[in-house]
Amino acid sequence: MTTFLLYLYTKNLFHFFFELFFFFFLLLICNLWFD
Repeated sequence: MTTFLLYLYTKNLFHFFFELFFFFFLLLICNLWFD
């Protein structure tokens, strides 16, 4: 049970960091594109 919760927690954490990275990447592209 605890391993399953740990798995869900790490999965959500990776998902969160991936979305954050993707968001900043899009902002960077937009800044370079419309500069």
